[in-house]
Amino acid sequence: MSKDILYVFDGSFLGFLTVIFECFQNKTFDCKIVEDNNVQESFYFQNIDILTDEKKAQRVINGIKNKISEKAFENIYFAFLSFEQGRFIDILKYLELGFKVGKRIDDYKIYDFVINVLKECRSAEHEAHMLSGFARFSETKEHILYSEISPDNDIIELLANHFSDRLPDEKWLIYDTKRKKCAAFKGGRLLILNNVEDLNISFSENDRFWRDLWKEFFDTIAVESRKSRKRQTSTLPKKFRKNMTEFLN
Repeated sequence: MSKDILYVFDGSFLGFLTVIFECFQNKTFDCKIVEDNNVQESFYFQNIDILTDEKKAQRVINGIKNKISEKAFENIYFAFLSFEQGRFIDILKYLELGFKVGKRIDDYKIYDFVINVLKECRSAEHEAHMLSGFARFSETKEHILYSEISPDNDIIELLANHFSDRLPDEKWLIYDTKRKKCAAFKGGRLLILNNVEDLNISFSENDRFWRDLWKEFFDTIAVESRKSRKRQTSTLPKKFRKNMTEFLN
């Protein structure tokens, strides 16, 4: 009995695109794709470890942009960052069809995988947009701006790019507590670090003053909106509040 193919990659976007390259190269579209930290041995699957290859990944990127569209590439990038379990196969099927129909791919909503990719894309893009406004920074004793987030989607790099533009002259850290990932920015250089445990952050004496000021500001502008809890929740989802200065004790 032949076993189904299970591709295992390092979890990076370039690693995933390397898998996509192998799928098209070997015509193995009926497969499974998992990150190496989620792989489980199975009698029914032939595990194939894929090493990230930037040249192969770049060939996939060029192919998508040239033969499908720039928008399709953006769609699969945001979909990759989403938290949906089936996103890897959705993207593979989306690209398989995309290379046949070209830039019209998003019109083929008769296919679940097209709908799924667009939904996954919107989820990550929307959450990144929301957090770009709701992320709060505190000052550490080392005078570094520090922010904690716990998003549903893996969007720390999107936020880091946003704040690189907004705070180019500052030193700052953004820490994703769910994924133990950290974005560090200093002197115009951005690093994304994985598997970061407790950072043991100590805050400056001035930070308490700024936290109190945030709370006072929020209390002032929120009086009217408190008349409608439903409206307040739709404007400021509860899932973001645990990391927002004005809601901390």
